[in-house]
Amino acid sequence: ALEPYLGRGAEGPRWEVRRHRVDNRHDVLSIVVDAPQFGDPIYPLRRAFDKAGIGTIYARPSTETEPANDLAIDMLSRRSASRTSEFSIAVALTEDAIGRATYDFHELECSLDEAVPQYLDPLEPAPTAASAHAAAAKLSQPAFKASDLVLGYIPSVQHEETRSADEFRAEVQAWREECRGQFSVLMEDVAALNHPQVTFTITNTCGRFLEDVEINVHIDGDVWAWDVPLNNEEPMSNLPRPPREWGPWQESPIDFPIFHPYVPALSGLTAPGGNRATFTNGGSVDVRLHCEELRPDATVDITEDVVLMCTDLALDQTRVTVSATARGVHASFTDDFTQAISAAVDVTADMASFLNQVVDRG
Repeated sequence: ALEPYLGRGAEGPRWEVRRHRVDNRHDVLSIVVDAPQFGDPIYPLRRAFDKAGIGTIYARPSTETEPANDLAIDMLSRRSASRTSEFSIAVALTEDAIGRATYDFHELECSLDEAVPQYLDPLEPAPTAASAHAAAAKLSQPAFKASDLVLGYIPSVQHEETRSADEFRAEVQAWREECRGQFSVLMEDVAALNHPQVTFTITNTCGRFLEDVEINVHIDGDVWAWDVPLNNEEPMSNLPRPPREWGPWQESPIDFPIFHPYVPALSGLTAPGGNRATFTNGGSVDVRLHCEELRPDATVDITEDVVLMCTDLALDQTRVTVSATARGVHASFTDDFTQAISAAVDVTADMASFLNQVVDRG
């Protein structure tokens, strides 16, 4: 009965009716109105009543409610323009943050099958006496001298083929099967190279300065966080190398690491402090975001060398939940939203290209 006069939902103030039993025959109804908060709009009368016309604004400067004067309207305007001092932020992902990838298993198998003859064909012609003599001549070459090393000359050592044809064929087939088992790993690397890195946009929507903001983001569904390869060589390094080609082969007598000392990779190391994100996979993705400081109305983007990929090709969207705390703020923030998932991208051609490069390099 009051809604036509006060407004429905967000159009009017927040209130509720409570019934109190006085005795066996009488009840008392009371109306409880929520206290006004910063950011609340001005609520005018929505329907004329008695001598009060539509649009009348009321205020309660003391113990009585009365039509608002100019000072009361100024106060209500300032309250409406102000924002709550409660802790609130906004977290968003880019529209294409979560992608999907697919590949044609049969087509990749065909690529491997085409590579197998490249290794097995040399088995057909038997070694000739001339080739055997040439190999023996190479093996009879004198060993290098210490002066050769000083002058930068490092001769190769020639080796004869010791594997039988059947052993070599078995190695080729074993390599083929091992490659087949690595298709899913290669797909992850190729998809991570092609899909945009994930970026979280954090906005301070409250009117206070925030420090040491810790945000936990949970992304539902079959979504995974995959590291972006450091370069185009990394996907190939995760594939098994083909067996050594059939026939005599050369070996350098000098150990390569002697001249190229080992340098540990720096990937995975996180500098202390700063804005950062850490990812945990577990059938869904949990992300922990840390933001050093957020000024009022400020926006911060946190990007990592990680992509988010969905392995469920039938899933078009997923739910994202957010919880956050900040140093010195005795309140927490929670939110949730729906995130769209990009259409699946076929990466078969790129995967085949990496396979061919591994075959060509041997």
